[in-house]
Amino acid sequence: MKKSILWVDDHMENNALEINHLQKDGYRVFTVKSTRLALLLLNKTSFVPSIIISDMARQEGDTYWITAGLKLVRCLRSSRVRAPIFIYASPKAANQFSAQVREAGGNGITACPQELMQFIAHHAD
Repeated sequence: MKKSILWVDDHMENNALEINHLQKDGYRVFTVKSTRLALLLLNKTSFVPSIIISDMARQEGDTYWITAGLKLVRCLRSSRVRAPIFIYASPKAANQFSAQVREAGGNGITACPQELMQFIAHHAD
């Protein structure tokens, strides 16, 4: 059985092709639009995703955070979430925040859909 993915992004429509591909491959993809909703889902339910994907910059309430994904990685790791966490971002953000994502406990950052799928496939087994 394929694993579940929690995908955090405030513009999920931008990931429709990737999500469709994953679902066709048998993954269960759960989407939320904010860090708050991701933490609520993880803390208030028995849902334990196998993989977590986040964008880097997103609207969080009334504030636009350019490093929302990095903050999510730090928060999840401090909460002892063990699932692999990948950031799917713009090329600029992928270059700019690569080291910081790894230092925070993230498993990778990419702007390339093929590389994202490779990350997922590698950690799905």
